Amino acid sequence: MQKFMRAIAAIMLTVAVVCTAGCTKDPNEESEPTTEGIYLGVIGFNNKLYPKNIGLLDNSTLQSYNSFIDDLSMADNTKLYYADYTALQQLKSYGEPPKLTNVALVTFTDGLDNASLASSSNPENYASTEDYIASINNKIKTNKIHGYNISAYSIGLRGNDVNDNMIEQFRGDLRMLASNDNNVFEVASMNEALERFSEIA
Repeated sequence: MQKFMRAIAAIMLTVAVVCTAGCTKDPNEESEPTTEGIYLGVIGFNNKLYPKNIGLLDNSTLQSYNSFIDDLSMADNTKLYYADYTALQQLKSYGEPPKLTNVALVTFTDGLDNASLASSSNPENYASTEDYIASINNKIKTNKIHGYNISAYSIGLRGNDVNDNMIEQFRGDLRMLASNDNNVFEVASMNEALERFSEIA
């Protein structure tokens, strides 16, 4: 489990969708999951999204998550807002799981969104990045998943493209992608990002 958390933290540009207890079945599974535990989905993002459907995270599936993370790579552009939008849509689309106790959304980023306004990643036709992230913030704070509020966390490691003039926007994005200010973490290193992810997990 620690290797997976280290790997996911090392990617930086990911969104983790977590349900404790069961979520609805992964299209790759043959039957509905009924096992209690942690169900995890991951969306890697840069100029496009790389989703791994929600499934049970246990010793038998850990390798598939590790392999998925290992296959992700860095690229130009950042569809940060679209990744969170997609994660929220995935959470809403799952049927009611058995014994659900918590729903969490964890976002890692090292930069600012610069690609989500493209038509292919802007399904609600937001006119500006400000409108887009405001809508995501509203969804985080008002949407319920089978009666549960979404516990949204954001972890930001300032990348080279975030200059001093952009730092306040970077911090503002982190606040908007969390359900409250206590769930916002700006970190100075990948080791610290891992520590924060471990605390959240």
